[in-house]
Amino acid sequence: MKIADLREDSWHMIVARIKNGERPSKHHVAAALRRGEAVPLEAQVYAADLLEGRIDRRGRPKSGDKKWPDIKLSLLQMQMDELVFSYKAEMKSAPRRGARDNRVVQRAQQDLAKKYKLEPDTLQRYLRQAAKLMELPDVGLALEVNEERERLGKEGAADPLHGALERIASKRKLPLASIRGCYERGKRWVRKHVEDSPEFK
Repeated sequence: MKIADLREDSWHMIVARIKNGERPSKHHVAAALRRGEAVPLEAQVYAADLLEGRIDRRGRPKSGDKKWPDIKLSLLQMQMDELVFSYKAEMKSAPRRGARDNRVVQRAQQDLAKKYKLEPDTLQRYLRQAAKLMELPDVGLALEVNEERERLGKEGAADPLHGALERIASKRKLPLASIRGCYERGKRWVRKHVEDSPEFK
């Protein structure tokens, strides 16, 4: 995969949205079709299901509802990011980073399980659903933060990455901890899947 595959009108992104239960933009699908590229099987099946009325008005399979709505899963991930950020700040003096990070994640999950009265395996399942739901937005945010970081670096900023994270957090009116969590997940995804991945920090 290359950066071009992360365009909103690429078949890769269209299929990814279909798999996430989202409805791709008609304009993006039309643009992809006009390029004359081979249409992936998932996109063909989606179009057929849409024509036959098997998909509701939101573009989601009628029988594929989650136990938690998407907005609640997104908020759960945001709360997880904020707790991890907070607990890491408290444990900066821990001697081993790996052990410290594991304890932080466990503590955050325990707190969320208690807050929502969930079994540990149920909470982890919801967090996996949230991560999958946020995968594409996280990628887009990571690329946006990286572009801002590069711009601030050229301007001579002392800490371009922190400055970029703060600006994006202010722009989106979200906590810095949530933006940092989204950035880290998106960065990992791009590094793993994109051949011409930018040089993230």
